[in-house]
Amino acid sequence: MSFSETFRNKRVLITGATGFIGSRLIQQLLPRGAKIHALTPRASNLNRIENVKSRIALHKADITDCGRVKKLIRSLKPQIIYHLAGYGTRAEHADLKKMAEVNIMGLVNLLEGLESVPFECFVNSGSSAEYGPKYAPMQESQILEPNTYYGATKAAGDLLLQAFGKLRPKKVLTFRLFYVYGPGEELVRFIPTVVQTCLDGRTLKLTSRKEKKDFVFIDDVIDAYLMAPRSKINGPNIINIGTSVESTLGKVIKTVEHYVGKKLKVIEGAYQNRSWDSDCWAADIRKARDILGWQPTHNLETGLRKTIDWISSCCPQAGSIR
Repeated sequence: MSFSETFRNKRVLITGATGFIGSRLIQQLLPRGAKIHALTPRASNLNRIENVKSRIALHKADITDCGRVKKLIRSLKPQIIYHLAGYGTRAEHADLKKMAEVNIMGLVNLLEGLESVPFECFVNSGSSAEYGPKYAPMQESQILEPNTYYGATKAAGDLLLQAFGKLRPKKVLTFRLFYVYGPGEELVRFIPTVVQTCLDGRTLKLTSRKEKKDFVFIDDVIDAYLMAPRSKINGPNIINIGTSVESTLGKVIKTVEHYVGKKLKVIEGAYQNRSWDSDCWAADIRKARDILGWQPTHNLETGLRKTIDWISSCCPQAGSIR
């Protein structure tokens, strides 16, 4: 079955639809004939979906609004649900109560709304922060040891969804996402900051060049979301979405310098190491290959090149790229 056949005329509900991943997913689903219903907070910035706003059904409601969310779901009867709403990924997101309300109770509201709805597939967006410190590539079967409130609330949501998927033998997946980057990412995050700083000839401040992440390109992540409804496994499952390759911040900087053609002045130790840094931060993606037939097609170099091109075009104030 092709992607178009998978989604044609299907009612697809997307939470967090104006975010980095949600907005990119919408752009890929529309040409495939999906009938998209986007759930966004009332105060949400619609810039990322401005060009497709007239082609989707936009529902402004906070995911923490229990009555509104349940009523909406029971009315829409979505067949495919992509849950991308979350809170806690940014430094200013330090409100534990709000993290719990969005990451746990927001999911509860969705699941309660779906109790009487014969949906086909539910894809939840988890996080590698759920694992906590590890010393080898992170596997879905490992004990979760989150050392941040964000990781803990996302892990709690995972457990709720696993129970829901057992009680209702439906296709219920959680994607544990690693560092997703690429065109559309918030410009204040690490990779866009490196690119803009290099283009502008400014000084970059960071923790350490040796800090490691598993950087996965946005288009590869979207491919995984598109493949989910076609997977043959019913019931709950957790799947890592990463590359299985650790890259240091130093490698990112060096690669950006190469493509931009400028040398960055870097101040290491400007920020303290964070409590959630780990000796190993890479995904074991064997389950993604086995269950979804998915694997990333972009390496760090190709992904960064596309990201640099995007930042150069969308930020005219930035310097030029050779």
